Amino acid sequence: MDFSLKFVLHGILLSSTCLLSSAQILTVTPTFPTMDDTVTIIYNAALGNGALKDKNTAVYAHAGLITEHSVTSTDWKYVQGIWGTPDSRVMLSSLGNNLYQLKYHMRSFYRINSNERVLQMAFVFRNADGSIVGRDPQGLDIYYDLRDTSQNLQTRWESLSGTFAYCKAGDVTDCSVIASSVADISIFVNDQLIRTSHTDKLKCTYTLPSTSQFEFRAEVNNGIEKKILRYACLNLQNSPVSALPAGYKMGANILPDSSIRFVLAAPMKKSVYLLASTNDFQPQLMHLSTDGYSFWTDIRPLVYGEPVYYQYLIDGSIFIADPLSELVLDTRNDASVPSTVFPDIPVIRKTQINGFISVTSNERKGFAWSKKLFIPPDKTRLNIYEILIRDFDQAHSFDAITSRLDYLQELGINAIELMPVNEFEGNNSWGYNPAIHQSLDKYYGTATALKTLVDQCHIRGMAVIMDVVFNHAFGQSPLARMYWDAVNNRPESNSPYLNPVARHPYNVGYDINHESAFTKRYVNQILSYLLTEYQIDGFRFDLSKGFTQTDYGNDVDRWSRYDAARINILKNYANQIWSVKRNAYVILEHFAENSEELELSAYGMLLWGNMNYNYNQWTMGFSNNNVEGVLASKRGWKSNLLIGYMESHDEERLMYKNLLYGNASGNYKIKELNTALKRTEMANVFFWLLPGPKMIWQFGELGYDYSINTCIGGSTNQNCRLDPKPIRWDYFQNPDRQKLYQLIRKLIYLRNNYDVVHSGTLNAQVQESSIKQFSLESTSLSIVAAANGDVSSKNLSIQFPHTGKWYEYFTGDSVSVNNSIVNMNLEAGEYHVWTDRQITLPVAVNNVQKSGLRIFPNPTSERITIVAEDEILQVRITDLEGKLVFHRSNISVDQIELSLALPAGQFIVTVITAQGSFSRLLNIVTP
Repeated sequence: MDFSLKFVLHGILLSSTCLLSSAQILTVTPTFPTMDDTVTIIYNAALGNGALKDKNTAVYAHAGLITEHSVTSTDWKYVQGIWGTPDSRVMLSSLGNNLYQLKYHMRSFYRINSNERVLQMAFVFRNADGSIVGRDPQGLDIYYDLRDTSQNLQTRWESLSGTFAYCKAGDVTDCSVIASSVADISIFVNDQLIRTSHTDKLKCTYTLPSTSQFEFRAEVNNGIEKKILRYACLNLQNSPVSALPAGYKMGANILPDSSIRFVLAAPMKKSVYLLASTNDFQPQLMHLSTDGYSFWTDIRPLVYGEPVYYQYLIDGSIFIADPLSELVLDTRNDASVPSTVFPDIPVIRKTQINGFISVTSNERKGFAWSKKLFIPPDKTRLNIYEILIRDFDQAHSFDAITSRLDYLQELGINAIELMPVNEFEGNNSWGYNPAIHQSLDKYYGTATALKTLVDQCHIRGMAVIMDVVFNHAFGQSPLARMYWDAVNNRPESNSPYLNPVARHPYNVGYDINHESAFTKRYVNQILSYLLTEYQIDGFRFDLSKGFTQTDYGNDVDRWSRYDAARINILKNYANQIWSVKRNAYVILEHFAENSEELELSAYGMLLWGNMNYNYNQWTMGFSNNNVEGVLASKRGWKSNLLIGYMESHDEERLMYKNLLYGNASGNYKIKELNTALKRTEMANVFFWLLPGPKMIWQFGELGYDYSINTCIGGSTNQNCRLDPKPIRWDYFQNPDRQKLYQLIRKLIYLRNNYDVVHSGTLNAQVQESSIKQFSLESTSLSIVAAANGDVSSKNLSIQFPHTGKWYEYFTGDSVSVNNSIVNMNLEAGEYHVWTDRQITLPVAVNNVQKSGLRIFPNPTSERITIVAEDEILQVRITDLEGKLVFHRSNISVDQIELSLALPAGQFIVTVITAQGSFSRLLNIVTP
């Protein structure tokens, strides 16, 4: 599905803080505080999630403010309290009966500038070490509005929270009203006046006479302003049983009459309401199908094609987005998504709304996929480039990756692997903290932008692999929120999706139960959707060894042993994938014992093969450098389905350790940049030319040398592992780094064009030794490679498959081999590749000839003209570090003149046309 978000929502009548009880978690005195007041906060630990109820412990506040500078409704400022410590400054005094009190002067306590407008106070409450946390009923933060000094009159219900609650006959509702000044206050129930007085606080209670719907309304008039408060008591009903017609999936389904059918799988729940923008978010009771778990209802949008925003309300208290949303709004984080990446995101103006709101439409917009037949590369011949979009281009978008595809194509890459792009918590993330598994994260762009990226990859013969995270879900996920144990702050024990306690070591988030039929249906539907909607070519399953219900506790060794149930789970997912796309890649980050990986590879799955440590030991000039583990044959596998890699998102960078720890002997020092790069060249020879699929981490081809633990400020600390890393496209202008790029390009050229690399007879001597060599032999071409990984010169006895003339691949120099063994002295770090027939080295693709693209004048001081053979769709200009400095879209002409205001220097101009994206170096000179 693809649709645009066109309008802004004001005052949505939802609240994640609706309570079945009318009591308040917080009592604040004065009721309408300002920043100049001394306030008394009384926290009722028995309410909200009740985590601190009846706990014999000191209670501490974690307090902050929501101000005019908060980018989202949950963006705390001026946070007080040192988490996890007995901070006396935020310690509450016990009043007994689960009541705790904290008193302070607002401006002094929060240490805030007098000019900043404050909207709300924000709290959670905790024990000393933070292991028990009191929150609102949904496990969210607790907020309290400050007085709006721009208004003459402010009002609030004294006890009622949110906008509605579910009630029954006999319930006593505290409908008392408080005003900021003396006024005429009148309280009505279903338009019948029940109390009135001229006061600033009117007490009121009302006993509901029957189980039906009641509306409480308070009118407050001080002669200058009039305010109206509304609160609804709704009759909480169980969903009536009605069979769901066959053929409908979970989530939003478009019916032939343009209605939308919503389906939610919620086992053990009794009541589900749909709250949708089509009826002003008034609760609409859904049917419960005869299967006992599928809740469903239909709506017809008033305007064809306009977005429909919706949530589900479960059993009167649980608000969730659709677990199978195709797109969600994120009230916490959408404000920080650039409009150039995802335009026209609606802004939710009601600050008490938290979390995700699903988006759908009754219009299915098609995408004009290229008619060029795409045949995915053979899985044994994959050259995968792993990408974290956030750290690959300053624009952090699908469009930005599309503009870089020519660079990757010229390198010889035939598949890109995108780290998770599904909706994750926050924006600044690796993506392994999933919230909505099926929805794209808007921080990377639109559905159309992803489809364009996939299509442009396919045009270039490149596959697209998506990293998916089904080992776990994080706390904001509907899978967690539907079945949440608020007291223990974990999934309920009867959750059909999540385990309350992870069944294996190294888990993050909340462990998914893959033996549950509901989980299997959920995962299979998402996999099928991604394969068809986005034409994805395969998946890399994060932490696939965690797909088990065997309780391994923290025993890593036992967890890694053969697990037949886990194997069956993975085979079933693979079968589902192959039933949709028979040649799709199924890649596992597994790291189990060989007997299990052997069986999975024999079934057709690819598995990650981490060789980071061994290759890096060799490049640094140290022992423990056996790299034969990169060969599937050395593990007893019949198929070359081991994806070898020297670097990944999870491993330290080779060049970082070369420069920090590299060995030395005399004047030969691996810690020097040029030497370190040469050592990396050597390792790449013994990586790319060995058979089997391979993967490279982004910028590894340029010798990226920032640690995986580099902090934003440039220091190195393990706590900074997930921090954004410097984007160094300028490395390509360094001749020594470009030499590494060109060497890898030439190695991949051999892989892509000569079968001997994949099917030749291999004789590899790559075990524990600083000296390594191998040969690949076939009737059409044979290859020999040798390298000295020591820090001093060594004599090598190099084995050639036959005598005759051999050619050094990189230089073209010939050598006559008269004996099968040739003795040769190699300097430290020296390497060679020989072939038994001369091969013409690949020439860089001339993009001008390929695209007919011209940019002139170049150099220029200000104006340029761009001429292309096809319509120009978009122009992006970045500096050499990848920072976007100019962007123009919706062009639709084949010639355009641009006026640029850029400083003198070099820039990359990327022009996107229907043919693809093409990049040129632009020189700006001083006029």
